[in-house]
Amino acid sequence: GDDIASPLAVSDNGQVYAAGYLAGQPVASGLTLPLTGFSDFIARYDTTTKQIAWSKDMMIYADRIVTSGSGSVYVAGQNYSKSLLTVREFSEADGTKISGRGLVLSGPTRHARVTSLASPNTGQTVVVGNFNGELTGQTTTLQVGKNTGFLWRE
Repeated sequence: GDDIASPLAVSDNGQVYAAGYLAGQPVASGLTLPLTGFSDFIARYDTTTKQIAWSKDMMIYADRIVTSGSGSVYVAGQNYSKSLLTVREFSEADGTKISGRGLVLSGPTRHARVTSLASPNTGQTVVVGNFNGELTGQTTTLQVGKNTGFLWRE
């Protein structure tokens, strides 16, 4: 099946984080990942040991991934039903999910794409993207022709 890792991020200490999707039972670097079937995942590749340190099933289509410099990695994307634009925060150390927040998408043609994701040292997450349909939550939106952009800052 198709296996795709995109996007990628590298932390300050050189660890590589990948988000993507895969089909089947993958084996990488001699380590079998605990994911089966069709899975959307986040994984950390340890550049020292040359092994996958951890992987998690996310249940979202990831558009962007970023590390914070303070021990967290953030992933932004859309859930399977296309009803929620979400940002999930994971521990860089072991992949434990720390938090998840979202904006509700509604309407007949709901679709969202995150084009930029940042986690500055202020502790806020900034998400920029575009969408079709209606977006509910604390956002700033800009309508340009048929396209609507958004800025979401927590």
